[in-house]
Amino acid sequence: MNIERYQIIKNDILSIRASWEKFLQLFGSEESVELLNFFSGKCFGFFQKSLNDSIVLSILRLLDPHKQGKNNINLTIETLVIEYKDTRIDSKLQTIYSKLKEESESLREYRNKKLAHQDYDTKLEDITSLFVGKEVIEDIFVLFQEFMNEIEDCNGITKYDYKSIKFDINVDCKSLLFKIEDYKRMKEFNRG
Repeated sequence: MNIERYQIIKNDILSIRASWEKFLQLFGSEESVELLNFFSGKCFGFFQKSLNDSIVLSILRLLDPHKQGKNNINLTIETLVIEYKDTRIDSKLQTIYSKLKEESESLREYRNKKLAHQDYDTKLEDITSLFVGKEVIEDIFVLFQEFMNEIEDCNGITKYDYKSIKFDINVDCKSLLFKIEDYKRMKEFNRG
């Protein structure tokens, strides 16, 4: 195994997961969205869409084909599938990769119709009909973990839990929400 390729993909997955966790901290509950709307709804709405789109594009980049066109080679999940062809985990990786591609189809549709192109019919309909559900992203992370854990197990590398990313409280988005909540309470106190 080329440890450098594995490590780059692992780091990409962890980076996307960290972005996703921050997205959920800010926009994952009605209470936090209400608080952000109180403080600066339009600004945070813009940030929500930008972060959502960045996460979608980052996931799909990892699921791009290994080779595109004549000379373009991508470092993707498929790169690792190819690297493990004819090994004891070949069929497991192929199966997980197929599930990843299937599970990510709604993300691909969102990217193709809303982010990468200006699809005529999509432009005329309500954009919220194309947003990807939280469950889809979570299912993709489960599959990423299964895939990477197969490689880690095959190579005697300690399996990593791609779901348990720890954050420093000082850079955690929850601390921002606490500060906004304090501001809101102070403002309401001063009014009364």
